[in-house]
Amino acid sequence: MTDDLVDVYERTVRATGRRVAAVRPEQLHDPTPCTEWDVLALLDHMVGGLLAYGMIAVDGRIDFRRIHAADLAARYVDVYEEAAAGAIASWRRPGVLEEPCRHPLGPMRRGDALALHHADHLLHGWDLCVATGQDAALDEPAAELAFRALTSVTPVTDALRAGGYWGAEGAVAPGSGISDRLLAFSGRVPPARR
Repeated sequence: MTDDLVDVYERTVRATGRRVAAVRPEQLHDPTPCTEWDVLALLDHMVGGLLAYGMIAVDGRIDFRRIHAADLAARYVDVYEEAAAGAIASWRRPGVLEEPCRHPLGPMRRGDALALHHADHLLHGWDLCVATGQDAALDEPAAELAFRALTSVTPVTDALRAGGYWGAEGAVAPGSGISDRLLAFSGRVPPARR
C-alpha cells in the first residue's frame, strides 16, 4: 500500500467523525444500507473497528472483549472522537506498518490490516451518510486506496461474500469512477440508482 496510507486513513477517520457529529439522536434507530443494523449498531461497529485496529497497531492482535463502548447512545460523538484519536495516534508510531499481526483473516503486515480497516471504515461512513441523509460522496484517493485493499491485500472472495462480510458484487457502468466501482464491488448501490 502507499506510503501515505496513515495520512489517508486519518483524513477518512476525521471526515467520518464530522458525519458522526451530524447524526441527530432521533436518527439512531433509523435503518442503514447494512440491513441488519440500525444507525446505532452501525456506529457501534465503526467505534469497535477503531478500537480493534488500534489494538492491532499496538499489540498485533485484537482483544474482542475490549471493542464495545459503554453508553454509546448517550455519547456517540465523544466516544467516536476518543476512539478515533487513539487509533490515529497508534498508527503514527514509526515502523508500525511493516510489523506483523494476527488479523482475523490470517497473518499479515499491520499496514495491510490498516488498509483493510480503512476500506471498511470508508464504506461504513458512506452507509452512515446514506442512512442519515448526508452527502455520501467519497474522497477519490481514499476510494482508490480502499478498492486496492479489497482487491489485492486480502481479496474479497465468494466465501467472504457468502459469510455476510460483503454483499454480492453489483454491476457498474463502463467508464465509472473509482467511487462507484468501490461501492459496486462492496455490494452497495448508490441511492440514485435504488
